[in-house]
Amino acid sequence: ARHFRRSAGDNSVAGATALLAAAMMKLWAGLPDAARGDLEALDALHLHMPGLVAGRDAMLAGLAAADGQRSAAVAGFVSAHRRLVDLPLPEDAARVALTAGILLGTGDPEVAAMVRAARGFYQQLRAAALLPVCDRLLATDAVRPSGDDAASPFTGHADQAGRPMA
Repeated sequence: ARHFRRSAGDNSVAGATALLAAAMMKLWAGLPDAARGDLEALDALHLHMPGLVAGRDAMLAGLAAADGQRSAAVAGFVSAHRRLVDLPLPEDAARVALTAGILLGTGDPEVAAMVRAARGFYQQLRAAALLPVCDRLLATDAVRPSGDDAASPFTGHADQAGRPMA
């Protein structure tokens, strides 16, 4: 995430994309306050391209999830995902789906459908590293717990703070 944040130093689409990537990784790691800082930096760039706006809205949904606002988080992720699919930005849509699944679990049918779509996308790309992540998320078919009981979809294990372990 630090790499993405450092590369966001300019007022460009690449910088904005790097800030979104950094915010996403920080949300995955259970660091919502750090993700908020990345989104504030993104807002300061004043770029309003549809893909960036949808990505930003997805990260705001991630912050809602971190704040315990589950229904707002699901609605935000679903809306952002649909816009990214319609643009079409399938890679971005797949990342949003993974983020929703990681933060919320797949107990909600709409989140599960997004993760299944992401799995299909990654299967087409032969992205072997991400298929097991999707499979773990889909296998749980439950709301993601937080804290010490939260297992990482990357390894199936969590550290003591519930953060994903590589």
